[in-house]
Amino acid sequence: MKLLRLSIEGIILLYAAAFFLVTLGIHLAYFPIGDIGVESDFYGELVVSAKALVAHHFSVENYPYKGPFYSFALVFVRLFCRDWYLSGVILNGLCAAASLIILFRLLSRMFDRTVALLTTLAVSLGVEYFTLAHKASSDMLFAFLCLCAISFLFREGYSRRNIILGGILSACAFLTRYTGACLPVTMVAMLVVNPGRWTRRCRSEAALIYFGVFLAACAPWFIMSYRETGNLLATRNIESIVREFYGGDGTEGAPEGGFTSMAQVFTHDPMHFIGHYLLNIPSHFWLDMRGFLGIDAGILVMIGMLRLIVRPPTRMQWAFYIFAISYFLLLCTVFYLSRFSILLSPAYFAVLFSMLLGLGEKRRSAPARREQAPRAGAEAARIFGIIPRTFLGAAATAVLAVLLLTRITGIVEAEKSYYKLRPLPVIDAARFLKEYVAGENRPGQATIMARKAHIAYYADLAYARYPRQFSVPYGLLRYARNRKIDFLVYGNIERYYFRHREVPEGWKALASADGVKTVYSTPSITIYEISHGNPSAPGRR
Repeated sequence: MKLLRLSIEGIILLYAAAFFLVTLGIHLAYFPIGDIGVESDFYGELVVSAKALVAHHFSVENYPYKGPFYSFALVFVRLFCRDWYLSGVILNGLCAAASLIILFRLLSRMFDRTVALLTTLAVSLGVEYFTLAHKASSDMLFAFLCLCAISFLFREGYSRRNIILGGILSACAFLTRYTGACLPVTMVAMLVVNPGRWTRRCRSEAALIYFGVFLAACAPWFIMSYRETGNLLATRNIESIVREFYGGDGTEGAPEGGFTSMAQVFTHDPMHFIGHYLLNIPSHFWLDMRGFLGIDAGILVMIGMLRLIVRPPTRMQWAFYIFAISYFLLLCTVFYLSRFSILLSPAYFAVLFSMLLGLGEKRRSAPARREQAPRAGAEAARIFGIIPRTFLGAAATAVLAVLLLTRITGIVEAEKSYYKLRPLPVIDAARFLKEYVAGENRPGQATIMARKAHIAYYADLAYARYPRQFSVPYGLLRYARNRKIDFLVYGNIERYYFRHREVPEGWKALASADGVKTVYSTPSITIYEISHGNPSAPGRR
């Protein structure tokens, strides 16, 4: 048994290493530039704050949506890889691979090792998980920190060291993405469930230690935020909640200056808020079952959840599921994105495989824990006694094969889609613009306005985003001049996002407006330079 255990762990280590190498290889071979979806946050926010950190400009204003921990991790990886974007991809790949190892070890303590192995494999072959492993984002670092924190907190034996490490890792996860706020909630629920059957004194002590460490680790950021903004936690994430519940900031009767706290969002229209939130629960769940998992796996997960009613999980398993439940309920406060559900997939697949294989029901008594787990299909055979076990085992194997095949097929299709959507014209345009700005010997860093920040990153310029509403050309020119914008971009990306609001004729008129010069033009992208002298003076053409 010991040799078998070592071999399975060895397989997981080799698989995680191969997973990292394969995803990195895909990136190096096919993706010289990030996509305009997930990686927009990297170009427009994450790498900007990391560069500011290197320049010794560490400020709360550099972190409008997420905490500062990702910046420190990215700066560390860049010590070994000089390119910022590649450093972000490597960081995601390493965290994705390491998360698989942590996940397998965590699930092995809660379920049968076969369930742990299959769940880990299924998670790694999820479309979102696999594709994010070779992108630059904060998703995988956050997932890794959460799994590490859970791994320390959900151990049966009471240990102050584990509680302290869990508190530190929870704080790091929270300071990476503020959705990590669900971890302290999970800690309280875990103590209520009490997977390790700790005494009341141990549970009280664990709670005090955990919250003390968590708050102490977060305290410097809270203090810094309060000094700079007057709030313990300055974040613009509330915009996402307002957008989800009220469709934007301009809601009737909204507080002057907009919503500034969750309390205001709730009290603005409590019945609407509660009703919308309650509707989000089944809506998000169905989107997870249909889109994130795929309808084949989603149906099996729902059957597995029904099975939990008649076959309740162990205390340790309940503690693990409670994290998924609390995280899911937190996600229901914002708009749905499938990649947000990455941390839910271990629980989903654990439910699926423990039901499908009839494994994972560790007995609560010591003698029973030493018993071997039933073979595949054994539980189902006890319920449906007329069906041979060999048939159930073969059926389970066939279902597993289909599930894995559909996961791989989904990955291939997603990779093809991302490959076709690569904004490659940005690379040449940015290279030209970088040389152009250097030739002009500008005294400060020039600013470029685009729909996405990719071109600003590659041209080494400051980035400004287009306003939500504008008219072309004169309204946009006034806006740009008021904000000292040096360059405007209109390319394939802008055409896609502005196709319902701005007509091409307006952008063509921009080239002939006073004080505007077209410095770069291809069928894919056009760059306009704006003078900041007298707006009525003729432009340089």
